[in-house]
Amino acid sequence: MSDPGVLTILDVDANGLELTRFELEFGTGSESVRALLSARIVADLERIEPDFPERHVALVQPLRSRERGDEIELFTPPVVDMQAQLAAAEAGFDRQDFNIWLDGKAVLSLDEQIDAGLIDEVRFVRYSLMIGG
Repeated sequence: MSDPGVLTILDVDANGLELTRFELEFGTGSESVRALLSARIVADLERIEPDFPERHVALVQPLRSRERGDEIELFTPPVVDMQAQLAAAEAGFDRQDFNIWLDGKAVLSLDEQIDAGLIDEVRFVRYSLMIGG
C-alpha cells in the first residue's frame, strides 16, 4: 500500500499501453469519485510545463492555440476554465470515453463513495481524446 493520502494515477489506452503515471495527494477519508476526478483535473493542470505544453498528457486537454505568422500554434493559455475541464471529464465518463478503475474494481458512477485511504491505484482507461476548457 502506498503512503496514506497518496494515490498512484495511471492512464492507459484501450490496449493497456501506459500513457502517463503520477502521484496525487488526496486525503484518506470518505469521498465521492467525482471529488477524485476533480482533484485529478486540478493536478493535470498544475503539471503542465509552460514552456513545453505539448509534452503534457491530461485526461482533458485544455483548449489552446495562438497565431504565429500565418500558422496556428498550440499553447497553454495562462487561464484554463476549470469548470469546463471538469464538465468535459464528467460528460466523457457518462459517454464512456474513459473508465475509472480503483484497485482493479470498475467505477460505475461518479457519485460512488470511496474510502480514499484504502486505495493504491486509480486507473483511467481512455478510449478517446477529450478537449475542453
